[in-house]
Amino acid sequence: MGKIKDAVILSGGDGKALDSASAWALFSNAMEDDLDSPEAQRVLVSFANEIIEASKVDRDIRQAQEVVRRMSSVFGLRLEAESPEGAVIQKWDQHLKKFLGAEQLTK
Repeated sequence: MGKIKDAVILSGGDGKALDSASAWALFSNAMEDDLDSPEAQRVLVSFANEIIEASKVDRDIRQAQEVVRRMSSVFGLRLEAESPEGAVIQKWDQHLKKFLGAEQLTK
């Protein structure tokens, strides 16, 4: 969950806004496809990584961060909380490793 939380607390710049429409469409389609949670989680993590990269080149990431918050809320993630319950973090990490593989979490 670290990268996802990082993506919503970073500061961006005044550059071209990061497009969030395609990420939201992919996420929505995955959830509508018989609740394809693993694919929706891949989209969420991938988009969080895009936000992190966009912030490094001073792009405007505010709208994209809002989209990540909405995606995260579907899974019950409280990104603004000071510290989620330990059991939540542990289970979320186990779930991500199962569906994404450990190599995706280190990118």
